[in-house]
Amino acid sequence: MKFFTNLFSEEEANVIFFLIDYTKDSKELGKRIRKASLFVEPFSSYKNENLLKNIKIFDKGDIKLNSFEEIEKIVSEIRKANKLPLMFSRGHYPSFYSSKIFPNEKLLIFDAHADCKDKYIDEIISFDSEEPKEKFNGSTWLRRLLENQNREILLIGLRSFDEEEIDFLRKKKVKFLTSREVLENKEYALKIVKNFTENSKLHISLDFDVFDPSVFPAVDYPEPGGIYFYDFADIVENIEGKIVSIDACCLKPIENNLISEFLAVKSMFYLLSKI
Repeated sequence: MKFFTNLFSEEEANVIFFLIDYTKDSKELGKRIRKASLFVEPFSSYKNENLLKNIKIFDKGDIKLNSFEEIEKIVSEIRKANKLPLMFSRGHYPSFYSSKIFPNEKLLIFDAHADCKDKYIDEIISFDSEEPKEKFNGSTWLRRLLENQNREILLIGLRSFDEEEIDFLRKKKVKFLTSREVLENKEYALKIVKNFTENSKLHISLDFDVFDPSVFPAVDYPEPGGIYFYDFADIVENIEGKIVSIDACCLKPIENNLISEFLAVKSMFYLLSKI
């Protein structure tokens, strides 16, 4: 089973989908997201167009890692071939590696969390890492990135963080929109998105817990007060820059329930419609 039928060869494709296999449930996640992709219509009644009309997707499969550094090589090779990498992973930590190879691109992150803790016990990886796990995981990855790079970043959907994380974001001059700002003052939020992305190259990181758990329950930390699908669609529609890379993450499968997988696929289709 391949992501969205896989009608094109790797040479023909302009989007390369791949899944990072590094947790015990990664393969199950891959099966479910690919199954859902076969049943999600790419036509959007909201936009009155086929979201994938200019998209040719090749599914590179599940990639088993020996080290996280391999992600950098994979994404770099896809970009060198002038194609867009679409990385799917169980947790957010792989985004540290996909993001850091785009030091000159702006980073647009959809996430309920700041992911700027200095230490946290989070993901359990499937191999021994040379890095201390409490310092390098899905809740610390953005802090580690910003400690080594000066980046222009916009965080959208933020609603779960501590005082230290917010102080860190402000110190690093990271722009952010809380989910409440999106829900209660969408015109303002869309203006921020448009101004941030205009005439810019973008790497986008989509953590599915940005959505309200009433519409996307299959995440590790289902924070209340999230955005809804059409909020997301409106935000994507106001992206003015050129998307060069996408990673999507943090879907935790729920048995006998594909609601979240369908929304995950549709949201990725919307992002792809903007490349």
